[in-house]
Amino acid sequence: MQTWKEAKLLAEGILDCKKRGVRCALLTIVSVRGSSYRKEGAKFLVTEEGEEICSISGGCLEKGLLDTALEVINSNYSVLERINMEEESSWGMWLGCPGEVDIYIEPLHFDEVMDAWVDALITGEKFVLAKKLFSSEKLLVTERSIVGSLLVAEEEAKAMIKEYGVRPYLKGDIFFDTLLRYPPVHIFGGGEEAHHFREIAQILGFEVFLHEPSEKVKMAKGSFVIVANHNLKADRLSLKQALMSEASYIGVVSSRKRFLKLSEGLDLDDRVYCPAGLDLGSFTPEEVAFSIMAEILKVYWGKTGESLRKVKQEVTHGIGSQGIL
Repeated sequence: MQTWKEAKLLAEGILDCKKRGVRCALLTIVSVRGSSYRKEGAKFLVTEEGEEICSISGGCLEKGLLDTALEVINSNYSVLERINMEEESSWGMWLGCPGEVDIYIEPLHFDEVMDAWVDALITGEKFVLAKKLFSSEKLLVTERSIVGSLLVAEEEAKAMIKEYGVRPYLKGDIFFDTLLRYPPVHIFGGGEEAHHFREIAQILGFEVFLHEPSEKVKMAKGSFVIVANHNLKADRLSLKQALMSEASYIGVVSSRKRFLKLSEGLDLDDRVYCPAGLDLGSFTPEEVAFSIMAEILKVYWGKTGESLRKVKQEVTHGIGSQGIL
């Protein structure tokens, strides 16, 4: 699965290839068994000129697949590459994750479905792309339209678009692809911390909005709110507005004693976190911003925030590997 930030980078690369008339191959992880740095839906674009955009691993798979991608471009035939990273082979000798991945490598052809898919990647529009492997048959379903045709997958794709948190998966020879787009982060406050919040959040792939305390804001369901005006009256105003929204997280940068005063008489619920952030020993504005964004990820993925060495179940690093959407 890709974040919206990654998806936009991929889409820009595809559009550049189309504009310049450069042939390219798209590599997609379609199935994972065991541990893998990246999960289903991660993508890697290779051009006939050897340019590389995005990634499907921590850097260990891309080099070994570059020649295969160039062969796919030249032959115009797709291949499915299975890599068992536990085997003592040219792959297994230097790969770090004990798992097996299937990577579908296809020459990229531009048609109405691909054009609509690229548009969705750029805008962040919710979509399901159902693609039959080794075939030109594919279907793109958004909340507004259906493009293409793949009758055996249409009903399933239409059902998926109504749900949240469905990961990409392979079913038979059909790959159902989706996009990870985090809910937006709304920050009330214009101090130094707010700019660090925005910088860290954007690195993680969040869309960020900065607001004045008195600004009336329409917040999407599931949004994350950070209240950091450092003014009692302004914080109360922002907190009151956040409580009336459908935000999933409301973090208030304040001491417990001060929070009792600014929240007096308000109907609080368990969406409110004060003091906001995880216990990381944060001291500087940058560290405070980091700990709060870490707490937002913890809430989004429904995790404990514990050190991974204390987590008993198998844990693999990478996008979408730590929890359910």
